[in-house]
Amino acid sequence: MSDTLSQDEVDALLKGISEGDIPADDVAPDSGEIRSYDILGEERSAARQFPGLPLIHDRFTRTLRNSLGALLGGTAAVEVAAVEGLRFSALRRRLEPDVPVCLFRLSPLRGQGLAAFAPTLIFQLIDRIFGGAGSAPARSEQREYSTLEISVLGRVLDSILAEYALAWAPVAEMECHFVRAEVNPGLVSIAGPDDMVLVIELSCDLGCGAAPIRLAIPYGTLEPLRAGLSAMMHHGGGADLEWTAVMTDAVHEAAVEISAELGRTRIRASEVLSLGVGDVLRLETRGGDPLDVRVEGEALMQGIAGMSRGQNAVRIERCGARR
Repeated sequence: MSDTLSQDEVDALLKGISEGDIPADDVAPDSGEIRSYDILGEERSAARQFPGLPLIHDRFTRTLRNSLGALLGGTAAVEVAAVEGLRFSALRRRLEPDVPVCLFRLSPLRGQGLAAFAPTLIFQLIDRIFGGAGSAPARSEQREYSTLEISVLGRVLDSILAEYALAWAPVAEMECHFVRAEVNPGLVSIAGPDDMVLVIELSCDLGCGAAPIRLAIPYGTLEPLRAGLSAMMHHGGGADLEWTAVMTDAVHEAAVEISAELGRTRIRASEVLSLGVGDVLRLETRGGDPLDVRVEGEALMQGIAGMSRGQNAVRIERCGARR
């Protein structure tokens, strides 16, 4: 279709205007006219600000499932539900009142981040830590939190943050740790009201339904890592970082067999044939001697045999093969 009107189309247009069939607007739009603009649409483009985040968060959730499962003595389904950039004032409005907001540091980066757990998830975590099935009390959002419960919540958060720091290892070495909890969201301030924060929402299911965990970190805190994140997406050196991250995760998740060698002795084949039930073999090691702890057949550690909670156990005393 041509963009130029024909003479017949021009005549029809002029006739419609003169007869009132087509409205004519003689007022030119003011150059200062206010137009609607989706501010949040720009704010949520965290992926453009930090291009390597999907790789970081993929590593984070894969290792977090295992560590939470080990801490809680069961299974934990964890996945990233959303990643967005928000102004801190908008994030603060989302924080639920009377629910602990945990502050944490990402050393050596400057500033603090925050973690907000759904009320039901807090009590599920605490119940699982103390050997329960992971149930939450009715109307848990109106229940007060004891000092012990907040301390346990900080322990869980430290476990989560340890995996978060590990996920950033290809970009930078850091240590993340819980600082304190604040029940009044109005007293929480990790950034200025108009400053941007990165919000990672995790969906965590301990077997009683999924509930969110939100981690929020100021853009200014993550700024020193921007170059490293861009390098991860670069075709050159970034490809090596990505490959290293994938291989590191694969090694960490590989199942290995560990065995402790109680001792050795030499006997003749004829003596082996004459062995029967109740015979005793004398070993070269004594009860308190260090034992070789083998990983897939390789002696990598040494330990002392004993008992732990009614089961045979070996306490690791030294890493490295016996000289």
